[in-house]
Amino acid sequence: MGLPKKIRWVIIGMLVSYGLIWFAFHCIFFCHNDQKIGSLKEIKEQLEYDYLLLKGSPRFVGKVSGTVEQAREKIKEYTWLIEAPDPGLAAFEYLSDIIKRNRLSLQEMKGIETSDEQAARYFIWEISVEGQYQNLVNAVREIETGRRYLRITRVEIVPSDTVVYYLTISGLKKLG
Repeated sequence: MGLPKKIRWVIIGMLVSYGLIWFAFHCIFFCHNDQKIGSLKEIKEQLEYDYLLLKGSPRFVGKVSGTVEQAREKIKEYTWLIEAPDPGLAAFEYLSDIIKRNRLSLQEMKGIETSDEQAARYFIWEISVEGQYQNLVNAVREIETGRRYLRITRVEIVPSDTVVYYLTISGLKKLG
């Protein structure tokens, strides 16, 4: 009733080899995936916890609303002429204040109408000022780096009894 000894050793060898193959396959494929799935579950739980913490956190909400307010202020710096009832007057007040601070004399400010695409996007003015060159440089720097967006597209110097500077300045008429 017993199996021959040789067959018994072959069956035991087969079972041991199948066990080793299964163990190696399991360790190589399944253990690595189990570890990865476990770490991803931990990350997911941490993210859910952080989300719930941030969702109700007044500091987080305050930080987001502060960022939104900063973005609104930055947009206002670019659209200040659009929001003004009279863009020409708003630009005149802003520019004349800068020109006076820099000891220049504003001679004239006039709006320029052009028919190209620039006219659809920008208000354009030509101003003439009188004064010293260094004061003009300071005024130009203040206009270009000021909190309100204006762009100087042309500076022309015309010598006469006194030096007169012609500047072409543009400001946004519409975004986009």
